[in-house]
Amino acid sequence: MAEEKDALKVVLGHIACWNKRDLEGFVSYVAEDVVNEFKGPKGFSIEGKAKLKEVVTPLFDDPKSCITFKRVVMDGNEVAMALVREQTDPKTKEIKIVEEADIFEVRDGKIQRVTVYAFDEMFFF
Repeated sequence: MAEEKDALKVVLGHIACWNKRDLEGFVSYVAEDVVNEFKGPKGFSIEGKAKLKEVVTPLFDDPKSCITFKRVVMDGNEVAMALVREQTDPKTKEIKIVEEADIFEVRDGKIQRVTVYAFDEMFFF
């Protein structure tokens, strides 16, 4: 039970930093060798903390960007969340909403892997 609470605390802190536009805080929750794997129409991976920071940096300039979660399921060091992501489409400047399911794997107080299942195009990457 303690492992689940610790993993959830890490993930919630990570998301809170996204919503506050705190880039340094956001990346502080991930391991150096973190892997973000995006499953969906245009699947891809981002490997490593430095690459993740490089990829998400422009998204932190979007004042409309936010992540909310609908449901959380925990199992040991894994946290699964149904999320809603709002982001400005850089091409059209319209606010877009993407619903996704993310699975976070947490070890030693850091996010090691995130698997994102999005059924809409991840237009912001």
